[in-house]
Amino acid sequence: MTTMFSTPKLCSYPECKAVAKKTWALLPLCYGHHDTIRLETLKYYANRMPYDHRQHYLQIARLIKRITPFYAQSVKKSDGVVKKTNEMPNRPIEALDFTIKTYAALKRNGINFENELRKKSYEEITSLRNIGRKSVEEIEETLGIEFKPAKEDAK
Repeated sequence: MTTMFSTPKLCSYPECKAVAKKTWALLPLCYGHHDTIRLETLKYYANRMPYDHRQHYLQIARLIKRITPFYAQSVKKSDGVVKKTNEMPNRPIEALDFTIKTYAALKRNGINFENELRKKSYEEITSLRNIGRKSVEEIEETLGIEFKPAKEDAK
């Protein structure tokens, strides 16, 4: 009988090659980076460290923003009962981390919320004015999705 071993996950901290043993906001981290970020966070919440000085946390903040929507669970309250759903929160595009060019192009084209953007196909996105290849790549990276172009007939 053979057993399969999964490849150990590596720390998500930039340029760290250590094996991840813990997680922070769903990101795998090694013990050292996890403990450092935990201490920074404790100091921050105790009002002893400004947000800008959390240098280790800020290194992974963009990764956290990118991965969190996949695991986010919205909480809905109906008739006094709290229910968890797997629906994506419908965030305004201002809350997403787009460059000014991409943000302005989306606004000009009438896209104001994340769900409006997620419903678009590759062809619809690329047909928007001032949205080119780099903007599509930025949108894909920020939302953690991939727009697939329609398959062309093989020649």
